[in-house]
Amino acid sequence: NPRDIAALAHRPCDLLTAQQAKQFGLGLPPRQYNFVLGTLGCEWQTTARDQALIRKVNISTFTNNPTLEVVYSKDRNLPFFELTEIANYPTIITRTNADIPICDIDVKPAERQSFTLTYEALDFRNDPQKSCELGKQVAAAVLMNLPLKS
Repeated sequence: NPRDIAALAHRPCDLLTAQQAKQFGLGLPPRQYNFVLGTLGCEWQTTARDQALIRKVNISTFTNNPTLEVVYSKDRNLPFFELTEIANYPTIITRTNADIPICDIDVKPAERQSFTLTYEALDFRNDPQKSCELGKQVAAAVLMNLPLKS
């Protein structure tokens, strides 16, 4: 059941609904930004006076790119590398530093289509892997918001 990232590639901030963002404790409105190769990304961030409590989610989309294959070939020697699935879609989860609670999740819902979700939660410094657990939940929500590819 491939899902179509191209349908939302020009509106990456629609990858999470406002209700989902609130459910994950993220602030609104999100901020759209220009990303690599002419693509767009979106960032959601919690609002907290204490910088150490801020959580961020960044999502970028790729609509004609073998992203997972590239990630597999270049990142498999990182301190944390996991091949898995989220909602039955191939996924690679990486962390460049095992001690820092920043998790990169690359999901491939269709051939040559993918999204990268980075989940950062500095309050998880004592349990950095927890950033990946929450990031997986956000990625599953994003997948359900993508329309099925016709």
